[in-house]
Amino acid sequence: MPITFVSTAATRSEFPFLEDSGSFHRSSNPQLPSLTPFPTQEEPKVPAESPAGFAASRQPRFNDVQDDVGDDDRLSSSSSSSSSSRGRDGERGGRGRPPAPADPLLASLDLSPTPPAPGAAPTEQFQTEISAYVRLGGKLFLLSSGGGSTLQVTDASNPLAPGLLQRVSLGAYISQSVATYDDLVAVALSPNDYGTSAGKGLVRFYRIDRSGTLTLVKDVEVGYLPDGIAFSKDGKKLVIANEGEPIANYAIDRPGSIGIIDIKGRPGKETFSYTDLSFAGLTLPSGIRISGPAGTTQATDIEPEYVSILGNTAYVTLQENNGVAKVNLRTNTIEAIFALGSVDFSTQLVDISDRDGPPPRWQQHRNAPDQPCSRQQRGGLEDGGRHRRLQHQGQGLLHHRQ
Repeated sequence: MPITFVSTAATRSEFPFLEDSGSFHRSSNPQLPSLTPFPTQEEPKVPAESPAGFAASRQPRFNDVQDDVGDDDRLSSSSSSSSSSRGRDGERGGRGRPPAPADPLLASLDLSPTPPAPGAAPTEQFQTEISAYVRLGGKLFLLSSGGGSTLQVTDASNPLAPGLLQRVSLGAYISQSVATYDDLVAVALSPNDYGTSAGKGLVRFYRIDRSGTLTLVKDVEVGYLPDGIAFSKDGKKLVIANEGEPIANYAIDRPGSIGIIDIKGRPGKETFSYTDLSFAGLTLPSGIRISGPAGTTQATDIEPEYVSILGNTAYVTLQENNGVAKVNLRTNTIEAIFALGSVDFSTQLVDISDRDGPPPRWQQHRNAPDQPCSRQQRGGLEDGGRHRRLQHQGQGLLHHRQ
């Protein structure tokens, strides 16, 4: 299970079917359906209650490690430049950047505890699904997790020669996610016997020093099966998507919830307080999917997945329920829940089957949002260039990869 390092400059020319036009991306491939671009001028204001511009993808972007790159550079680096910009900035570079290397693959580090036998395919060992980074003392450290019982710390200061520093045991827990703020590391953990006990999870906080060594700060008990986590911009709050999945045959179905940890005090003297936000009693809009055996309630069926924070608002995807929850971080309350509607695949040029032959004639399909991302841009919310925002009567609608 490797971590792969890729030159971001290379993406400009490696994908020629994408055309960069100002602040939006559109397809120049005549075989693909036309895309509605981001408006570049006089962009309509997106209503505050709309979860506009949020997109779903588990895949981390290496761009996000480079926090000294401007927003416009990040947008353009996810697609190839147009012929005019290539002429201005170099055949394979862009916006003053040096040309990309002929081979964009810089390095790959296999973090599998048990490497595959020669010639054998690698096996899933739950090491690198979710990664976060810390810049400290001129070094770049990656923290990686994803369903295993260890947290991996990699020194990626030289992306041509990354190296595993340590593999930290999580004891009787398995990890779902990791997030960082400065030198503070948070790991979402669930009991390794959740499949039978359905016990509560916790968030484990560490400090990382300039050598890449982790020091335990505190364990904070949260809800059931904590999944995605995210720090607020000032690092004073950590928002947790407690998924609360049922165990086999619904023998136990724990409630899903949104957790908020308030962090106060200076490093070394922090205090952590936890607030759990339930979905019981909330008014749900039409289009939110509630399913399960007899006795299932919205409190037990709603399963938060991932978190994105913009200012004092957190947006939490409700993947199995076809929705997004909006959370006010000033008041620590759920303000609204939005349904995401459905997609008419009879009008989409897409093959969503893994079987050969013509694609199935599926007509309507509910969205299943995974990981949201957000960015404030010219008064509206944008998705950072990986997905496009659709405009419909001034409302930003979610478009995500199926």
